Amino acid sequence: MSATVPAPQARKPRALRFLSTVIASLLLVSMPLAVPAVAEPDDPSDTARDATTLAELDAAIAQLETEQQAAYEAVLQAGEEYVTAVEEYQKASDFADAAAEKAQVAGERAQESRRFIARIARESSRGSNSLDALGAFLLADGLETLVIEAEALNKVNAKTDERLQQFEVDKLVAEILQRKAREATQEAREKRDAATDALAEAQLLEAQAEQKTREAETRRGELIAQAAAARQASIEEERRRQDELARQRQEAEEQAARDRIARQEEQNQDNNVEVDEAPRPQPSQSPEPEPSTSEPTRTAEPTQTTEPEPEPTRTNSPSPTPTRTSEPEPTQEPEPTSSPSPSPTRTSTPSPSPTSTPTPPSSDPYGLGKGRSSGSAAKGRTAIAEARKHLGKPYQFGGTGPNAFDCSGLTSVAWAAAGVNITRTSRSQYKQVLKIKISDMRPGDLLFWGSGAATNDADSITHVAMYIGDGQMIEASQPGVPLRITSVRYDSRLMPYAGRP
Repeated sequence: MSATVPAPQARKPRALRFLSTVIASLLLVSMPLAVPAVAEPDDPSDTARDATTLAELDAAIAQLETEQQAAYEAVLQAGEEYVTAVEEYQKASDFADAAAEKAQVAGERAQESRRFIARIARESSRGSNSLDALGAFLLADGLETLVIEAEALNKVNAKTDERLQQFEVDKLVAEILQRKAREATQEAREKRDAATDALAEAQLLEAQAEQKTREAETRRGELIAQAAAARQASIEEERRRQDELARQRQEAEEQAARDRIARQEEQNQDNNVEVDEAPRPQPSQSPEPEPSTSEPTRTAEPTQTTEPEPEPTRTNSPSPTPTRTSEPEPTQEPEPTSSPSPSPTRTSTPSPSPTSTPTPPSSDPYGLGKGRSSGSAAKGRTAIAEARKHLGKPYQFGGTGPNAFDCSGLTSVAWAAAGVNITRTSRSQYKQVLKIKISDMRPGDLLFWGSGAATNDADSITHVAMYIGDGQMIEASQPGVPLRITSVRYDSRLMPYAGRP
């Protein structure tokens, strides 16, 4: 038994030596593998792949911002459709009420005429006209009395005929107005239903936009973390870098918007409008007469000498045709006599060209200089003071105060406080007000945004704000954002012209 005890002790050193050999072998095998792992970041292909990944992350973050903005633009679009439907419903309802009231008046007038005719008929049926006439003839003054009664009878018959015609007219008018009232009432119901549907759509899109915003913020945080890892930077450093990239994108978009607006203004330069403190109604009409005032001075002379009749002056004065027919005749005569004579004709022949340039702007009913204005600088300041009273109040579809507003509800209420009535929706406001250059704005003027800004499409407008000076504006921007003062946004949706109520 004593021989069996030392046996395990004799085997133990061999097991330790075996384990040591295995560990050493593993260390020797693993050491060469660590060298390529350190060298991998220096691989140009890996660096390019990291740069590509980083650019893709940057683009994905920018795409999130675009999608988030588009979601709220869809909300504003639906909100504008709702406000428009409400306005149309109100118009149809008012028309129905007015038609029903007029129909009632016409019906009452018809009933009065009918009662008058019935009374005359009853009076006529009480006696015999022939016996009354014979009795009057047998009196001492019978002939004179007969004549008087005949004249009176004629007057009664004439009055009866008049009231009968009036009855027929009033009856017909009442029937037409009643039909119009019924039709308008039905249209009002349809507009009300459309407004209800538009509101539901706007609220649904608002909820979806809020959800998309939350998802976008979460996704943006994930992408920033990935970008930070790709750049081997902290998340805070990457967040600052992304904010700077967003600022650069905004600056580029702003510059593109300014360039676009400058081009649109240049195309409409002949329709420029004065924006000083002169009474506001005149500038709305001054852009159109400007070309015509220069032409009549030239065409007035030939019309008086050749065609004294007034009709040709109306047909020839607006068009450059008379100036072209009168100018070539002098140019053909002086050419053989002396060379200086053609020079005046060359200076005068370009005169029709300015008259042709306003033609494209005049085809745009909402171009520069179009619309009307009745406000003043003082009224603009009053409108701003009213708008400031509501800062911090919530946005609400169709809101016109006093507790909540939408964009056009705020501008219409603010200008109403200044004694200037403008329409209810942002689209109708743009169509109504005097269009001026954005660079000529003064406090109280309006700014508009729409998807068709590049073509000055007034029916694409979804937002309006009020300029308050120093590059700032006051607005009811969108659901979830209270009424605020912020910098003017120059982007692809900014309409080319501001509006002066």
